[in-house]
Amino acid sequence: MGARMKMISEPTNYKILYPWLGVADVYKRQDLERGQTDIFNVKGISSDFGDVAAIDICNKGKDRVKDDWFAEWVSVVKGDEDLFQFPLNRWIRAADGKLRFQRNDSCLPQFSTEKEQREKELAAKRQLYQFSTDDAITIPRQVKMLPPDEKFHPEYDNWKESTLKNLKLQVLLIKHTTKESLDISQLQDLYKFGFDVPRGVDNWESDKHFGNNLMNGTNPYRITLCKEIPKKLAVTEEMLEPSLCGLTSSEAIDQNRLFYIDYKDLEGIPEITCPIALFFVDDDDDLMPVAIQLEQEPADDNPVFLPTDNKYTWILAKMWFNMADASFHEACSHLCYTHLVTASSGVAFHRNLSPSHPLYRLMLPHYKNVMAINDFGFERLLMEGGAFDRLFKMKLKGSMTLMAKAFKNEWSFDRDAMYPNQIKHRGVEDPKILPKYYYRNDALLYWDAIVKYVSGIVNAHYDEPKKIEDDWELQNFATALHSPDGCDFRGLPGDGKFTDKQQVIEVVATIIFNLSVQHAAVNFGQYDQHAFPLMYSGYVSGDRPRDKRNRTEEDIIDALPPKILTLGTLVIMKFLSLRNTSPLGEIESPCMYDEVGVTAHAQFRRDLKKIGHAIEERNRRRDIPYTVLLPCNVPNDTSI
Repeated sequence: MGARMKMISEPTNYKILYPWLGVADVYKRQDLERGQTDIFNVKGISSDFGDVAAIDICNKGKDRVKDDWFAEWVSVVKGDEDLFQFPLNRWIRAADGKLRFQRNDSCLPQFSTEKEQREKELAAKRQLYQFSTDDAITIPRQVKMLPPDEKFHPEYDNWKESTLKNLKLQVLLIKHTTKESLDISQLQDLYKFGFDVPRGVDNWESDKHFGNNLMNGTNPYRITLCKEIPKKLAVTEEMLEPSLCGLTSSEAIDQNRLFYIDYKDLEGIPEITCPIALFFVDDDDDLMPVAIQLEQEPADDNPVFLPTDNKYTWILAKMWFNMADASFHEACSHLCYTHLVTASSGVAFHRNLSPSHPLYRLMLPHYKNVMAINDFGFERLLMEGGAFDRLFKMKLKGSMTLMAKAFKNEWSFDRDAMYPNQIKHRGVEDPKILPKYYYRNDALLYWDAIVKYVSGIVNAHYDEPKKIEDDWELQNFATALHSPDGCDFRGLPGDGKFTDKQQVIEVVATIIFNLSVQHAAVNFGQYDQHAFPLMYSGYVSGDRPRDKRNRTEEDIIDALPPKILTLGTLVIMKFLSLRNTSPLGEIESPCMYDEVGVTAHAQFRRDLKKIGHAIEERNRRRDIPYTVLLPCNVPNDTSI
């Protein structure tokens, strides 16, 4: 049973929630029902009673009813103006006995008047939120068993299941009304019965859009400034000369116009390549591919493909590169680095921060649904015969191997999760470099706003270093994030012990950014990019090209994935690209009622509105608008 609660007073009395405090129950009304706001009256209390500093709550129930109930908040209004807020956001159980909550319920543990109650509550949560102990899984450790509180709301669950069912029905209609083998011109027949025509249909051949997708598509954080051409990329000046606008490669490097993407991470993953590609920013500031080598080491059967090659030979090389990029994106950039890393931190969060902790109240709305969607993903996607096994050429085993390899050997919290460090590591933090890197430009607006939001709360509560040192809940959270028995995050500021405010701000802001902005960037453009198999597919049929002989359109058709895989991709990518939760900053059940939190959140909302106006204005000037990070498109949490 769940219930919201409200207390509104008349000038000469209080209305109180609990009949066991001597207040008569409301006759013929079911009290404390799910989603309900209940008002109870207490008579005979004088109007000068004073401020309400704390409330005591207990769930005595009745002999025939022993339900626990979830209380969102209690409000007390004294007279016409005085309002006292008690956010609870927790279960009130009969077994807990009497519980006491301070006004606004937001304080550091060392200043709590209810330390024993707080620790008892955390001990119970540690039983619910346990890290998985499966040593065979070396991806970020997840919750061992999904706690009841982390399950989807029934309405969202129903929406999710009905949406998938409808998409599958639409695909069945397409399957039975189109040919089994389609040529390029017939691929558009797939987009009917409710499926929009993806943007890739119109620009799949374009080198300009190929480069734009690597800056502003679903995997926008691999492009790296080239300070010297990697020796393993067997290009020559003669090969590059037609593509560098009259510059030598050295001149292009000096002018910060040469870039590369290296997928050495994919070595050893079966069925796909581990390419390295070179890119050049032309005189229109477009990022153009100038060389693609599909394996790491030069060899007679591993040539460098160039834009000057035969049209279809070049297209085929780009398809194989895109398969590698799509595979890394889906396994690492999307699933591992946003979903799994943040959900892992969520286990540490719930195990160590009391619901009365100011940082718990700040972060809780952003953790909503991430464990539930991951649980859904492991059941439907990451299983034998699931989406990864069917739709990606590297299959489930390759996906899991890649995630484990990338997380254990490559990923670092400070370098890869903290956004400013991530773009700095790749040499692209300067806005003059890659002027059309819209993902970077827009995401930085959010990073600054989130840091400002978090700083307002952290600075207010930790106005002296000793408060950080003495906050055992915060320190336990840091330890759990860093410990091999917890999240096992490398590169964590403070290495498992917070010593200053900046470390706290960086960690909290990074988690919120990745649960909202970064996930939006790598997730919600998937349909437009993945849904057209010639544009960006996790499955290319046949073997990689091993020579530069002239190919034909027939070779491109032969490289398409089987129709059944393309239809499966339509379902998954359309579903993943849908939004059905509140935008960033819009919190359905507010958690912060203290002046510091309310003020910081109000300013955050104003900052997000300014960000929306700024991105809209930028898009008016952009030749390819970037809408993924408009505030209306960035959810408050990771829920799909």
